[in-house]
Amino acid sequence: MDSHRSGLILENPFWTSLEREQLRQLVEIFPQAQHFWIASSGSSQGPENSLKLVALSEEAILNSAKSVNQFLESDSKDRWLKALPSFHVGGFAIEKRAQLSGAKIYSLPEGKWSPLDFVELLQFEKITLTSLVPSQLYDLVENQYPAPASLRAVLVGGASLSEDLYRQLIALGWPLILTYGMTETSSMVAASRDQSSEALPRLQALAHAELRLNSEKRIQVKSSSLLSGFAQWISGKPTWIDPKEQGWYTSSDLGDLSSHGFQILGRENDWVKILGEGVSVMALREKLATLLQRESLSPLLAEILVLPEARKGHELILVFENAVPEQTRNLVQRNFNAQVQGFEKIQKLVQVSKIPRSDLGKLLTEKLKSQLVGLL
Repeated sequence: MDSHRSGLILENPFWTSLEREQLRQLVEIFPQAQHFWIASSGSSQGPENSLKLVALSEEAILNSAKSVNQFLESDSKDRWLKALPSFHVGGFAIEKRAQLSGAKIYSLPEGKWSPLDFVELLQFEKITLTSLVPSQLYDLVENQYPAPASLRAVLVGGASLSEDLYRQLIALGWPLILTYGMTETSSMVAASRDQSSEALPRLQALAHAELRLNSEKRIQVKSSSLLSGFAQWISGKPTWIDPKEQGWYTSSDLGDLSSHGFQILGRENDWVKILGEGVSVMALREKLATLLQRESLSPLLAEILVLPEARKGHELILVFENAVPEQTRNLVQRNFNAQVQGFEKIQKLVQVSKIPRSDLGKLLTEKLKSQLVGLL
């Protein structure tokens, strides 16, 4: 964490020296007293733009922490295990929740995720609360680790969770709470309340937030935990933007709202038209993740990429890392195509040495597209 007169930057140790210097300059150009600056973990950043720094006031962060503590009924008897990095809003939020409640915090070494170390620390310290992303949950299922008796809630965020993986975790006793939130909202603004269902539960807004859909079904948030704005180098110029309109922040996520709560349908660019038919790329990615898991492979070893195509509108590309054997790649592709409709079938398969992802396992779309230049 780097301190400046205009706020505190939660620095990612993987930033290059150039990125670090450019972000420090942004904070000096757009000073925000009593603010924390956190890099957004969004995956759709265009190649013409640099990293985006989100400015969160101390008041906003504490409002979020207070509301989450209220939802979890958390107090000084709780014990948090932090398995997310402090420079990410998910890890930083745990520190603020514990600060307000008086709960103890235990941490895994940052950048040293190990499912065995995680489970052993849960058991040894009698941890009651933790927060994980789906790639970490996959590792727990892969090793068939049951949840320890002390654990009463696992907050799940960062990416979509397949229903198949959810069912397996519930069977192992993991008390999952699905959440929705982002850096721009100081962490979670909605959560599920049913930990027993085998189907993915819907989410309810927390006390500090209102959620609604606009005409395009994009999720809008009004909350006391919203960002003040964000700073970014755009086309070489330092830019400050406050994206709120009349107190509402419009996300790039699509949702479905009913009397039973919210369901997250994926990002705006996860819904595309192929041959005139609407396609949920998020749903297809969940099918792919399930097929990979059945082959005892991490879902992070493959990805579905969507590219524009003149005749069909869009086409789907199946990308594997080189570590996946050819026979397995072909098997997964065949099984995938057998489960989907004709316009959803994937004909193109490519390999890369490493699929670019964020620290929390989110696909870095633009970086992957740049890797595929000349391969398609």
